[in-house]
Amino acid sequence: MNRLLPLVTLPDDAFRRRQPARWEGVKTCNLSVWRDDLVRVNGLDEAYAGWGLEDSDLAVRLLRAGVRHKTARFAAPLFHLWHRENDRSALPENRRRLDEVLRSDRVRAQRGLDQYGH
Repeated sequence: MNRLLPLVTLPDDAFRRRQPARWEGVKTCNLSVWRDDLVRVNGLDEAYAGWGLEDSDLAVRLLRAGVRHKTARFAAPLFHLWHRENDRSALPENRRRLDEVLRSDRVRAQRGLDQYGH
């Protein structure tokens, strides 16, 4: 008996595509993106410090670039490895950065893949 099998299997239907333009709640801890799409938005913005909102920034920019998402909630397994919590002291500055992105039409990260010669 395989103990890793899900208790309930959901079909790949409209439930998983219910809100394809929603960025809230997207987490990079459980996210996959086509390489070309990630390069197009210049990857994660490394201007964010410590914990918080860098994944929201990425989701907003991917959506602006025309990428739509499909949720895997209740449809994919998730294993979280324990780790110490990251420093959250920069959260107010990270919030300011995200608010700036939301007010703009920016698609590319300010400090992203380009800084590595990509």
